[in-house]
Amino acid sequence: MYMKYKLFLVFFGMFLTAGQLFADCIVTNNKFNESSRIIFVNPYNGSDQLAKTYTLNNIRNPYQANNVAAFESIEKAKLLANASNGDLILIKTGRQWTNYQAWEDKKLSDFNKEVMKANSLTQGECQGESLTWVPSSVIETIPSGNPSATEYSSGNGSDSVTLARTQETESLRFPNTQTNDRYSDDRSASTTSSSSTSNNRFSRNNSGGGSSSQASSETTQSTRQNLIEKSSTRNFRNSVSEKLTLNDTDATSDNNQSDSVAETVTDVVDSSNYPQCEVDAPWRAAIQTYPQDSNGWSIITPDSETRIVYVSSTDGNDSTAKTYLSAELDNPFNPKTIQPYKTIEKAYEQIRDGKPDWILFKKGDVFELKNKIWLKSGKSQAAHLVFGAYGDKGTKRPIIDSYTADVMQGIKDRSFITVVGIEFYASGRDPKSSSFVGWTGDLQSPVVFANVSGKFVQGLHFENNRFNFFAGTVVLGAMTGAINQNIVIRRNQILNSYSTKSHSQGIFLSKINSALIEENIFDHNGWYQQRPLNVAINTKDYGYATFFNHNVYIENSSNLIIEKNLSSRSSSIGMKFTSNSDSATKIDAINSYNILLNKNIIVEGEVGFSIGGNTDFDNGYRWDNIQITNNVLSNIGRTQPTNRNIAFNIEANDWQSGLICGNTVSDNAAELTNTYGLKVIGHTRDTQIVNNNYVNLGIDKDSSVLDSAENVTGSNNIYLSKVDNVNLLDMFVASQGFSDYQSYVLSVLNNLKNNPESYYNVDNIINYINAKTINVKQTFELKE
Repeated sequence: MYMKYKLFLVFFGMFLTAGQLFADCIVTNNKFNESSRIIFVNPYNGSDQLAKTYTLNNIRNPYQANNVAAFESIEKAKLLANASNGDLILIKTGRQWTNYQAWEDKKLSDFNKEVMKANSLTQGECQGESLTWVPSSVIETIPSGNPSATEYSSGNGSDSVTLARTQETESLRFPNTQTNDRYSDDRSASTTSSSSTSNNRFSRNNSGGGSSSQASSETTQSTRQNLIEKSSTRNFRNSVSEKLTLNDTDATSDNNQSDSVAETVTDVVDSSNYPQCEVDAPWRAAIQTYPQDSNGWSIITPDSETRIVYVSSTDGNDSTAKTYLSAELDNPFNPKTIQPYKTIEKAYEQIRDGKPDWILFKKGDVFELKNKIWLKSGKSQAAHLVFGAYGDKGTKRPIIDSYTADVMQGIKDRSFITVVGIEFYASGRDPKSSSFVGWTGDLQSPVVFANVSGKFVQGLHFENNRFNFFAGTVVLGAMTGAINQNIVIRRNQILNSYSTKSHSQGIFLSKINSALIEENIFDHNGWYQQRPLNVAINTKDYGYATFFNHNVYIENSSNLIIEKNLSSRSSSIGMKFTSNSDSATKIDAINSYNILLNKNIIVEGEVGFSIGGNTDFDNGYRWDNIQITNNVLSNIGRTQPTNRNIAFNIEANDWQSGLICGNTVSDNAAELTNTYGLKVIGHTRDTQIVNNNYVNLGIDKDSSVLDSAENVTGSNNIYLSKVDNVNLLDMFVASQGFSDYQSYVLSVLNNLKNNPESYYNVDNIINYINAKTINVKQTFELKE
């Protein structure tokens, strides 16, 4: 049947272009000239030690500057500014640079509006009394690479703001659109992050699209303001998939009508024309982790003083066991002849606190944990304490079965710990296990790894583990004023968390500074089963789903990279973030910033991304620089875990700045009426909403978007309200030979259990759904 879609466009006043910007006029003070210095201040990512100053000879348009080394301290910048020389101080406000004087006088909003007005001025108007004209001879040479810096001199203050104009080159058009909106990144084609060549064992290999660990201080200290290109230039790591290959055969439709959309989208899986959004997260370079092999697995090597302790439940002997130095072994992960311990308790006694010791469990063995492991610390960021596995490649992970109890617990500042290649199982809480204690038994609420920062926890790494049937897996908290830093969670399977006594999450992280969460599967966390309709909502008995429980829960945290994860079948929210204001002052403050959510998949549950909770006094901003890019959200609300009639996909609340770009949101259940694709509310400002596609949500637009927010702009956002006989996720599942999503994901998880050297690559499903979205859009364009 004929269906009409609507294209909703909002034009932003100062667009970027696909080519190089040519500034004829800029916003500056009235004494600004060719020799004036430009001083950048970034309170979040600046560094007074690494900062530099610039002139128009090495930076084109200060208000659209990329890759600059900024100061952290405003006072330091003010001391360096020479008013008589017309020096200009620009401060980072979200993703924009603004004049310091306007910021100090709390005229930031008025200032940005004047910048937009200046865009329409002619050259003659730009030369008026209150404007500063920059002769083209000053800027006619396009600098190559990163801007070079100039020396600085001392001075005082800065002068009043005047206006200027920026000219643009030809516009950029996105595929399958009819708009001239321009949202390209202001950079040359050669500006590409390179992989690290460092020999440091914890330097980041960035073949997956991140900034180099040896990036220049200019790159490290900046946040690019404009992050969208007509297609992604990132080359993500070629990955070993879970061996479920994508093919070109889809589920066929029973509808034989000539205008059936399903018939027109069955043969195309090429998503190369799907416009993606360039991500820019310079804080990635500060996250320290292991180098990686060609398949993306971390390369872990022992330190010179590492003591290696082996444990085997099948051939170990606590009386005859020995410990080893790495020099005594050809391959510590697959030694030829060793004498292992039999019990975890006796083996762990050999591990020294503050040393880079390893305890390795034999693959294929099952270990019954009798007593909780009280965590010790490793030596340093370059020499961790390691919990790992040994044995032949391809053998299943060792299983540590804690029955219904906790596994590892740290008290205050246990740092430099790696957990890799282990399956953690709470058999007493698995209703399908012969060990299940029963719903009336003592199920407790155990966690696998809990660590509380008293002052400063740093250097925790979790990779290639499987967590099953706990109340929580990785749970990191912090006392007042403390922080957890440099947390890495990658390629794990985090499954089936639930509790009958308290809240339950897949992972819970609080007060994190710098974290990488990538290529994990979070499935069916926060619940075991759906609550019967005659039972009160949020009842925890029998592991019922509640709206307090989620796959991922992160509060008051910053500098996060969350990329290429599958979040599936959550009790409520796929990924929940909170920025909690101080209840004593009752004043909203920014407690979470610099968060990148890129190329993740959220399936089912009842909410996708929630970046708006929790403690909010409705008087200010609580988030800054949040980027939600290139994600797929599908069938949110379909299974109604808590029996609520909702399907909420993306929420942005109280953002000082952000970007929501290139996301595909599809397929709400037909009977759900309380639904939105995107909600932008609260004190949100300076946020761009670009190039998102909403398919089969049953709504023509999101009425909550742009209603009261300041400088929230959008373009190329397409709503296909209802498309008959099309469910993009189900089509993908059928193409893999499965009747429903549950069967598909359980098969994936079974494969990952049996093949521990594999992981789940989200590219298959993202590319498939994006390709089908293009087809659906083109079909309706033809019918129009």
